[in-house]
Amino acid sequence: MNSNKLYSNASCLTKASIIAFIISISAISSLAQSGVGSPDSVANSQSVVLPTFEVSSTQDNGYRASNSVSATRINTAIKDLPFSITAFTQQFIHDTGAQDLMSIATYSAGVTSGSREFNAGSQVFSIRGFLQAPEHDGFYESQYGNIYIDPVTIERVEVVKGPSSLLYGSTQPGGTVNYITKRAQQKSISDFIVEGGSAQYGRLQFDINRAIIDDKLLFRLNAAETYEAQFANPSKSQTTVVSPTVTWNVGSRVSVVLTAQYLIRSESPPALYYPNVEIATPTSIVSSFNTAAGSPSPSAALTNKIGIDALAGYQDAADPGYLPYYRKLPTSFNYSADSDHRESKNVSYNVEVDTKVTDHWVDRTNFDYNTNFSSQLMTGINAIYLAPPGSLQYNGTAWSVAPSWTALTTAQQLAAYQTFANQILSDNANAFQTQNGTPAPAVLPRRVRLQNLSGHTINAQSNLAGLYKLNGATLKPLFGVTYEKVYTNSTTQQTSGNATIPYYKAWDVNPQSPTYYINHESYTQTAITSAIAPSTYNQSFISDAGVFGMVNASFFNDRLLALFGERYARFETQTTTVSPTTGISTVGRGLRASAATPQVGLGYKVLPDLMVYSSFSEGFSIPTQAFTQGIQNINGVYSSVIGNQSSAVTSKQYEIGAKTDFLNGRISSTLAVYQIDQNNNITQLNQVINGVTYVQIIQGTNVRAKGAEFEVNWSPTDNLQVFASVSEEDIRNVAEPVGYLYYLGAHPQNSAKTLANLWARYNFTNLGMKNLWVGAGFNYKSPSLGDNKNPALYLDGYCLYNSAFGYSWTAGTTRMSTTLNWQNMTNIVYQPANQVRGLPGRAVLSLEAKF
Repeated sequence: MNSNKLYSNASCLTKASIIAFIISISAISSLAQSGVGSPDSVANSQSVVLPTFEVSSTQDNGYRASNSVSATRINTAIKDLPFSITAFTQQFIHDTGAQDLMSIATYSAGVTSGSREFNAGSQVFSIRGFLQAPEHDGFYESQYGNIYIDPVTIERVEVVKGPSSLLYGSTQPGGTVNYITKRAQQKSISDFIVEGGSAQYGRLQFDINRAIIDDKLLFRLNAAETYEAQFANPSKSQTTVVSPTVTWNVGSRVSVVLTAQYLIRSESPPALYYPNVEIATPTSIVSSFNTAAGSPSPSAALTNKIGIDALAGYQDAADPGYLPYYRKLPTSFNYSADSDHRESKNVSYNVEVDTKVTDHWVDRTNFDYNTNFSSQLMTGINAIYLAPPGSLQYNGTAWSVAPSWTALTTAQQLAAYQTFANQILSDNANAFQTQNGTPAPAVLPRRVRLQNLSGHTINAQSNLAGLYKLNGATLKPLFGVTYEKVYTNSTTQQTSGNATIPYYKAWDVNPQSPTYYINHESYTQTAITSAIAPSTYNQSFISDAGVFGMVNASFFNDRLLALFGERYARFETQTTTVSPTTGISTVGRGLRASAATPQVGLGYKVLPDLMVYSSFSEGFSIPTQAFTQGIQNINGVYSSVIGNQSSAVTSKQYEIGAKTDFLNGRISSTLAVYQIDQNNNITQLNQVINGVTYVQIIQGTNVRAKGAEFEVNWSPTDNLQVFASVSEEDIRNVAEPVGYLYYLGAHPQNSAKTLANLWARYNFTNLGMKNLWVGAGFNYKSPSLGDNKNPALYLDGYCLYNSAFGYSWTAGTTRMSTTLNWQNMTNIVYQPANQVRGLPGRAVLSLEAKF
């Protein structure tokens, strides 16, 4: 595919949207020249309230957010937007006891966790089956930007569904999560919160706002210090976040907003996820016990053995021996060593200039700079290796391969591997049996690894918004230019698993096994790092430059609503590799692409508070990997092999739905039915072979997502608020490239068929209970695909029950309140995503004082 000509043959709908856009702009110009809608004529009919680029929480009513900025960049009523969007208010965030962005956004229909692997704190979401990192205030900083996002800085969270390339550039088609940070304001604020909870959890946060010069110079400071719950053993974590912001109203037409954020998180050691089970060869299990350079390995077990195209010689990374986590582990289990640690640091700066250009146009220009750094020293591999039953024997001192196993043919051994894998999938709790009468070992290798990840992001954008009103019609044009650069640097050093740089003694984590051994002893960092082999240094670069135009219009006194626009963007990615031995830099062939992506939406109000709508949008993203990558086995030696150059990933979405806003917002709801088609998708498959992780990157998968979503914000009385959402979705691969038919029909990782959420708050009004409120709800997720390389691996479904109790009073001039949040009340063990540990039951008591 020639990506530079990707959209040279525009669809009829794209052409129509361009023509309609030109006609609208021409009409605006004619109106301005003729005096219709000019300042004088408008003043004679009605006052003009110019668009604003930010929402005010003063317009929120409990859990109901009336307006949004994420969908159109300007403050627009949610009920008038012809597509699905969810907004979570400050009160909702407070009442649910949310301690991170993930626990807020997952209340939205079709949204769940997409995080995985070592940075489990990364805020990556699965939205309608597609992974997407969040935006902040309309800025994208990638999944390596704000790795941890603290709610103390969040004013509101908005979830926009569907392809959003028009405003946000290179994004996935499921949608985006945009969190809006707190701003300085005229009203004084002094808000202090102290929290304590189970498992030694503690937190102190404050929010101070002052007008240094009334209406001219405003200052706000948000900060928090958190000691995370120590539910894993060993584990310890501390997070500090400080975010000052200043607003300077230079005059009646210009204001400048300066915002900074400093966040550092120290984990010593981090609480890692439960290791997954991997079916291993008996020979490698024995080697891991008896040889210093030994490591259990799945490479000769099921990997690349039973895929549809395996007989043709394709290395498709299919691994049906990669299975759920090991059920015999206690809930407090952590495979970190005492000396392991992870340090994460994020610093960001933002400058915003808002200008009233004319009586009909306003401009917002932003510059955002973000730096991040994460370093993790860890001991252990994220899998526990098991041998098939009857393949080992124990002589009282050591394990060896059973003669009965070596007598089997290769085909018989492969069948035994498959039978054991299917047994674990179907009956995980009772699948770990004996080896010839002796409880089976469960081996966790102790490889030492040092990972460093750093980078920075530069964002610049300018948006010009206008407003024209005439005879029952309103036109809100928006023009914008954006430019973004993302730099990422990564290194990984690890023990080689050979005689020179061996692993530490492997753990046997089965308590019934005669070789049971777990030792968290603290090695000194010097001893560990001196035994780590040199590392290859990788640097990646991504740029996204675009220009867009949009018109948000209403006709017939807001009865007919329309939104249409187009974005033209150019993308570029480049990867550089530096050899650890020679220091020579290898600059990979970069990838460039351009695209025009339209968005069209129409809404019609059947009743003043009932709108039916339809929308169409296109998305475009450029892979971070400039080339595909495979794994090759030459004479028993595995190596990564560069394949074809990558190309652009495209998507289309069709959505129809209905929105209500009955009884002055007491019943506001959205019903949406959609279909998303994503073509030429990139799939990454990680394989661990002989203790070394190899990455396989394939392109050419087409994904189709179909679903229905419903959300309702309901206040039947003044003292009862209810938010509920449900989604039913079918997301699967509908086409695969040659050699990868094993994955045809599989569901994307983290996608679930059914998601449902509920949260309700009731305020008591009886005497003696007037200031008391209670809240309760649940989060339900049906079974979801755990990992792409094994389409049969499903994570268990779960339902989390949560509750809250609150009471408020006044002490002099100070407003006091206390809240008890009890989350995961039944203390179930669950996985929100593969290689992510769900939090156990926890209770947090908070005391708040507002002066």
